[in-house]
Amino acid sequence: MRGDTALPGSADICFVWDGTAEECQKMLSDAGIEIIRGPGPRKGARSRGSLPAVSMYARDPDHNLLEWMVYT
Repeated sequence: MRGDTALPGSADICFVWDGTAEECQKMLSDAGIEIIRGPGPRKGARSRGSLPAVSMYARDPDHNLLEWMVYT
């Protein structure tokens, strides 16, 4: 179900990757996904932002923002 203002490209989705940042970057590259930002340091939502993490971002075909976060 979509809200009244939901449009393609308006979503921001974060995936937590359990491997290393290098493994995540390789997986995205092997899948032909262009990383538009990162990998770079980021504070995630776990432990109220106290756990260090690395994030990388891409867009899906509808231009929704996708983030892969790796807690270090």
